[in-house]
Amino acid sequence: MAHVVFALGGRRPRLSQDEALELAELLASRRRFAAQSASRKIRFQASRDPGSGEASEDIELDREELEEVEAVLAEAREPEELPRFERLRSEVLQTLREGPPPSGRYGS
Repeated sequence: MAHVVFALGGRRPRLSQDEALELAELLASRRRFAAQSASRKIRFQASRDPGSGEASEDIELDREELEEVEAVLAEAREPEELPRFERLRSEVLQTLREGPPPSGRYGS
């Protein structure tokens, strides 16, 4: 099964394809631009098929997108859902505490 990897500083937490698509769906339900943008980035990478030569890339999110991801992951969840997103939420929170990542592909 393919994994989706997040580029968060030096850390690279990952989700399974199904978990990434679930997160993308949760983000898509929010009406903020940053949430929609993060959802598209996650969905794009989760839909890649490494078996047919489509290499996935680490997902880079800007500060606003990270804040939306953290907000979604902080929402109340069923107990069985918590472990799936726990590491990602921890890494997102740490990245947000360390300061904003560069904006855009080239840090501009």
